[in-house]
Amino acid sequence: RADPQGRSYLGLVGDRLPDGAALLPVLRQAVADRALPSELAAVPPADTAAVLAAAADWLTGLDQRLPAAGPDDRWQPATLGYRCQLPVVGSDGPFADAQLGDWAGEELDWFHFDLTAPSGTAPAYPAGFPTAGDLQASGVPHPLSYPGSPDSRYWAMEDAGVNFAGIPTGPSDLARMLVIEFATVTSPDWYLQPLRLPVGALHTVSLTVTNTFGETTEIPLLAPSLAAPGRPAPAEPDWILFRPSVAGAGVLDGLLLPSLTADQLRSGPIESVALVRDDSYQRGWALETTVAAADGRVLDRRTASPPPPAPRPPVDDGSQLRYLLQNAVPEWAFPLVQDDPAVPLVRLELPDPAVPPHGVLLAELTGQPVQQQLVPPWQATLIRQRRFARGPAGQLLSWTARRYRFGGSAASVALDFDQAVAEG
Repeated sequence: RADPQGRSYLGLVGDRLPDGAALLPVLRQAVADRALPSELAAVPPADTAAVLAAAADWLTGLDQRLPAAGPDDRWQPATLGYRCQLPVVGSDGPFADAQLGDWAGEELDWFHFDLTAPSGTAPAYPAGFPTAGDLQASGVPHPLSYPGSPDSRYWAMEDAGVNFAGIPTGPSDLARMLVIEFATVTSPDWYLQPLRLPVGALHTVSLTVTNTFGETTEIPLLAPSLAAPGRPAPAEPDWILFRPSVAGAGVLDGLLLPSLTADQLRSGPIESVALVRDDSYQRGWALETTVAAADGRVLDRRTASPPPPAPRPPVDDGSQLRYLLQNAVPEWAFPLVQDDPAVPLVRLELPDPAVPPHGVLLAELTGQPVQQQLVPPWQATLIRQRRFARGPAGQLLSWTARRYRFGGSAASVALDFDQAVAEG
């Protein structure tokens, strides 16, 4: 599972560098027992204290950078997405659960979460951690402005860089026409008041306006909705942007700001799988194009294990013909079969159990039913990549992420049946 360069590297460093993955549980046990296990019996007794101290420092730094995954915070092979559940705690205890379902691994935002009724007790937060509170801010609102907005002065011409009149619309483009009308007509009626809010919280916003005469007015929500999850859905549910959905109960009067990392550093794919459906043969394919090689580099399986040579077509030279039921496919191509045509699920089939996938992605898919719509005719791509970022508190985080997306480099399997080919 390495190319010639990788095999040369492994021959150079073999038996000279430790295997961190194999050493990790050994060092954890050593630090917990405050003694070196039998695997490290070669360490001189005089160096035991120094080795234990170095191991403790290494494990502490590793645990700070590698977040531990919980039972509900993991990749779901059947849906090719992530699922997790975060508690939302108020002053009276658990308020709701923010559920992330079938997230494909792209940029995470508030609209990826749905709120449900609380499923458990409040977690044990550190001392001084605020679970509920009020924030107040005041200021002079500013008229809303954006590129192409109407100029507030008479006899002034707007910037021609944005031309709303040139946007093509049709009779069915209702949303586009509403946006154009708002942008060109009603923008002077709107004001903007910036408000800085902490992340990792669910906020309910109220607005009080004081005019120049000292009169105050409470501005209600434009479309009031439910006050808490678990209540019955209204007779005429409303809709408004930037409010999370509540399972079975419309939306919630709140603004969810999840705690996210910023400015992630992303490696190239360390593993990639192309998913494509061949409707002509009623079969899908999982093509393991690249994997992490034994030396840690990326190995292109299409180059390391090229497809078998195509059989020679028959020629009119009197040579013998041979009947070929099915041509050979490359060992990195794994079929996706559908056991029941009435159920839209496919599963990965190993033509030869002695030749399993080399990567992690297809190893996770083996034996797992996958939704058929995730294998489109025009190809989808599943990748693994390294990511590095700082957390909300400034801590360093490093992890391996999975991502499912449509599109990718062209990949296919030239599968043919019932061929008459030339001998030899």
